[in-house]
Amino acid sequence: MEFMTTKDAVKKWNISERRIRQLLQDDRIEGAVKNGNSWNIPIDAVKPVDKRVIKPDFTEFIIDLENNYFNEVDQLKRKLDNKRPIPKETLRSLEESINLEWTYNSNGIEGNTLTLRETQIVLEGITVGGKSIKEHLEAINHEKSILYLNDLVKENNQITEWNIKVIHQLV
Repeated sequence: MEFMTTKDAVKKWNISERRIRQLLQDDRIEGAVKNGNSWNIPIDAVKPVDKRVIKPDFTEFIIDLENNYFNEVDQLKRKLDNKRPIPKETLRSLEESINLEWTYNSNGIEGNTLTLRETQIVLEGITVGGKSIKEHLEAINHEKSILYLNDLVKENNQITEWNIKVIHQLV
């Protein structure tokens, strides 16, 4: 049987010597024999398939929707657009509601035991009996950070490292 060296395999298979050595070490070249510090690879050995390559998936992705699928969404959008501009009082009420929910949920994730109603009371400036000062301050400071972030957005300021540190300090 005739053999080739790793350098011969590099030329024949057009892959790096390092890759060939890895294939030899993983016993992926059939019939290869180690002879001292070098390898004898059968001259008719087949180049192993590269399992590292991910073959592209040419499966077609087809969405088959009815022609009127978005009609309801379009109708709701028109209904909303007819109510524009939204009154300032309504926008303020929505913003307060979103900030309350955001504060309650964020603090709840962190282990704060204030209920939604208790969080609302704290944000109105009233303390809740049986709750720690820490929980009160978490809610108050979270709302302050939201208002700070809103100001940054309204003033069209970039979010910088300094701004992020301020938000972190507030929270």
